[in-house]
Amino acid sequence: MFVRTITAEEKNPIPSDWRAILARFPDDLRDVWEERAAIIQYDGGEPRPTAERRAFECITHAYEEAAALLRDHLDSSALETNRRRVDEPRQMATITGRLR
Repeated sequence: MFVRTITAEEKNPIPSDWRAILARFPDDLRDVWEERAAIIQYDGGEPRPTAERRAFECITHAYEEAAALLRDHLDSSALETNRRRVDEPRQMATITGRLR
């Protein structure tokens, strides 16, 4: 595993469906995430859900492999959003009976 330093410009927002990305983590990264979440929960006094999300953010900022999975997920989500935006005018025209 390669640990890296991330700059402020590289930070990505954590999506609400971050657990889908976590499910794609290899076992070694998943173990690191579990350990980090436990530390945040017990030493930091955070509730477990908060600790898990913060641990996810830590791992995606520290490990290139996790960051790549996050970027892939965000890229595919952006493509889907853009695809929906392109289709909306056509769908509205179909619903209203008018096509430009």
